[in-house]
Amino acid sequence: MTYVVLAAGTASRMGFDKIFTPLAGAAPIGRLARQLEGRRAIAVVPPARRAEAASIAPSLKIVENGEPHRGMAHSLQLALARMSKAEDFGVLLGDKPFVLAGTLDLLEARLDGCDVVYPVDAGGAPGHPVLFSHRARAVVLALPEGDSLARGRDDPSLRGLRVRVEDRGAFKDLDEPGDWQTL
Repeated sequence: MTYVVLAAGTASRMGFDKIFTPLAGAAPIGRLARQLEGRRAIAVVPPARRAEAASIAPSLKIVENGEPHRGMAHSLQLALARMSKAEDFGVLLGDKPFVLAGTLDLLEARLDGCDVVYPVDAGGAPGHPVLFSHRARAVVLALPEGDSLARGRDDPSLRGLRVRVEDRGAFKDLDEPGDWQTL
């Protein structure tokens, strides 16, 4: 299993590069790196942030995305190109930095026999990370540019499993200035 941290966005709604800005003492990419401790992980970042990402999160392998306007699917495809075709992979969003390592453990344990596993809250709303078996790779590679990962996660050809979790970090997003200020 390799985790991919998608951190190449333009932060257009936020107005600053939220992935690398300290929040309560730690940048979001650093928080994710700590939860991924002991796991194989790749971070996809803009070229201008490569050195900073390596400094903040030295345990993550860094992949550059010089075309962030092409979307999350493109970032994930860049990371997949550097992984074995037989490898399962998990996707973490850089702006959801509060997911706990225990949630990763729980989801990993449920991936066997499934193509996609992801957390849901009490109301059934999906969260992150989303784990894909190697069998889902072709579906993810076929996602169109600019597309979110929801299409791959919900693809009817894949056997998916929704796992109820209590970890609020699997759902808390840092998308807009109000989110940042709340935390």
